[in-house]
Amino acid sequence: MGNTLLVVAVAGVLASATALLLWARRRLLRVAVVGRSMEPTLRSGDRVLARRVPLAGLRHGDVVGDRRAGVARADQRGP
Repeated sequence: MGNTLLVVAVAGVLASATALLLWARRRLLRVAVVGRSMEPTLRSGDRVLARRVPLAGLRHGDVVGDRRAGVARADQRGP
């Protein structure tokens, strides 16, 4: 009985970890900063972890990543 409970607990932890990783992979994106437009906050070559949001979810002051021609860039939205 004890071994069965342990196997079930380990399987539950693995299933939860897998679900969390799949969720994070859909929502998060690693981005390399290219250019100097965001200095001193972000410098060219920095790597940031970005969260994907729908366009309607953007707010004034958000930092927005743009992917064109296979290059990811980060620009600040707003003044």
